[in-house]
Amino acid sequence: MRRRRRVYEFYAFLTDFKPKIWRRFQIFSNYTLAEFSYVLMYLFCMEAKPKFSIELTTKDEYECFELPSPLTPSMLVFGVPLDARETKLWNVIKNPGDRLDLFYDQGVPWHVRTAVKKIFTVDNLKKRDLPRVLEGEGYGIVKGCGGVAGLKKVVEAFKTKKGKLYEHYRKQLNEDDFDITSFNIEEMNQVIFYSPLVYKIFYEPDLFD
Repeated sequence: MRRRRRVYEFYAFLTDFKPKIWRRFQIFSNYTLAEFSYVLMYLFCMEAKPKFSIELTTKDEYECFELPSPLTPSMLVFGVPLDARETKLWNVIKNPGDRLDLFYDQGVPWHVRTAVKKIFTVDNLKKRDLPRVLEGEGYGIVKGCGGVAGLKKVVEAFKTKKGKLYEHYRKQLNEDDFDITSFNIEEMNQVIFYSPLVYKIFYEPDLFD
């Protein structure tokens, strides 16, 4: 007999960019906030390299979570962040509308805003059935472009198909054409289950010693 599992359905989008890049996805409630962040990074084409933080906002609570590191300073200006590896979604997400905001990269931060749309319990899903993307639009970020402002320049460069910026990102992406509106849900769902493990290898190497 399969045990009952709590599921969260989130809506997530990259802030301050148009056309909107967004995802609607489901995830089990026993994922840690670190694992949730890794799923978001995968969904928005973010590499496992820069520092990140995940911020919780509800009607009663605000907290910031990070991975502790002696080598890089916290992204939090005031206060001390909590450890994202030690808190699970079910510990902090209680109601639809509760929000988790991912801030990725200290240099030029990218901001992905997420909000809970549904909370429900199922008994017919296996562990590998989630996370799963239900729908979405847009490609994601392009590494090293300099945040949202830089991403807009990349889009314009591929429209004109000339200049140093176009040649640079044409080589990086290995594409003569780049469509920021492209979105392949089938391809994304093929490997999303394994995405937290891939990011853990970089962010939590002690687990693999």
